[in-house]
Amino acid sequence: MNEILKKMKNFFSNEMALRGLLAGAAGEFEKLWHDIYADIKLMQEDKNPVADIKDASYVLNKMYHWIAFEKTTKDHLLFFKDYALVLFNWNLSGYKDSDIEAQCQSVTDLIDGNLTMREVTDIMREVGGRLNDMRSWNPPAFEISKSFLDYIDK
Repeated sequence: MNEILKKMKNFFSNEMALRGLLAGAAGEFEKLWHDIYADIKLMQEDKNPVADIKDASYVLNKMYHWIAFEKTTKDHLLFFKDYALVLFNWNLSGYKDSDIEAQCQSVTDLIDGNLTMREVTDIMREVGGRLNDMRSWNPPAFEISKSFLDYIDK
C-alpha cells in the first residue's frame, strides 16, 4: 500500500500528468486525494476520518465514465486502479460504506476487463500478422497433401 501511496503522491505532484488525464476534474481528484491522505494519518492515530464520502462517490463515478466512454491509456487505467484501491481501503478503514465498496469493485472490474481486452487485441494483431505471413508460405509437403486429398476424393 505504501508503494501505491508514493505513486499517487508523485502523480499529483506532476502537473502535466494531472492536466492530461483528469482535465476539468483534476481539482476534485486532488482534493479527495489530499483528504484521504490526511485521513490515513488520522486513522493511524485512531481518530475519525474527515473526507467527504460524497466526494469519493463523485470521483468513482467520474472514473467509471472515463474508463467506459473516453479514450484512456494503460497508464491512465493503472492510475485509476490504484486510486480505486486506495479509496476501497480508506472506506473499509473508516466509513464502511457499501455503495463506495461496490463502486470501487465495479471500477476495478471494468479496468481489469479493459486491460484484458487490450491484451487480447494485441495478441490477435500479432496472430493476424503471422497468419498473413503464412498465407504466402507454401512448402512442398502441402502440395503433396493436396494431391493426395484430390486422389482420395476421386
